Amino acid sequence: MLPGLSAEDNLIRLAAIRGEVGRTEVRATLARVGLHAGRKRARTFSLGMRQRLSLAQALLERPAVLLLDEPFNALDAGGVELVRSILREERARGTAIVFTSHQPADVEALADRVFEFRGGSLVERANRAERG
Repeated sequence: MLPGLSAEDNLIRLAAIRGEVGRTEVRATLARVGLHAGRKRARTFSLGMRQRLSLAQALLERPAVLLLDEPFNALDAGGVELVRSILREERARGTAIVFTSHQPADVEALADRVFEFRGGSLVERANRAERG
């Protein structure tokens, strides 16, 4: 993100690269992640607000695959629930989501398949169907 720009201006610049979405979609995406199109510069954002802006950047063009690193980091309880809801919506529309988390509750709430690093190796735990 560009720290001297607002959330909206950051997304507008990103959207301009491919020209796929406009200001209306930018504002809708910001609202979806709980940010508004104010003039506050990103450099003044809390960590949670920056996390939400990062998620908005990832969601902006409705990608087929989302790769997220610790998407719940720095979020308060309401933010965690909002992001969980967004990820459930994305999964329901067919988006493949790969995310990392150190929080078992986030993994259990969202993941169909869970992998862990054990002794330097990637190991699959039971998938959702096997977990019940």
